[in-house]
Amino acid sequence: MINTSDYPYFILRFLLRNPLTMLLLNLFGKTGMKYWNVCNVRLRSINKKHKKHLPDKHIQYYLQAEAQKGISRIFAGHFHVRATYSDSVSNAVLEIIPAFYSHQEIGLYDVENDSLKVFPWQSFVSGNKN
Repeated sequence: MINTSDYPYFILRFLLRNPLTMLLLNLFGKTGMKYWNVCNVRLRSINKKHKKHLPDKHIQYYLQAEAQKGISRIFAGHFHVRATYSDSVSNAVLEIIPAFYSHQEIGLYDVENDSLKVFPWQSFVSGNKN
């Protein structure tokens, strides 16, 4: 699921990830890669401003569209907060698990109880999944 109304992201992605940009980076060798890394570091701080809010309207629309196809449970990751959305008409549920890199958490879905637990990955390794 991609937030199609996030125009700044699409413009930035197009500018940074296109064949011409990649060609220029390759032509300039190490200097090009240093510039690429500097841009990525600067963009991280800018990107944090856009990660504060989930695209609620877009997520709800996506959930309803998938529910019409008969899908009742959706799991999404790589967002920066934990959230649950539900569709009152179909009872479909969309669970959002935070980005692993920043939160160090994983999700474990219990099919028998139809429940999702999100917890630090270290507790999974140690056997303590509370």
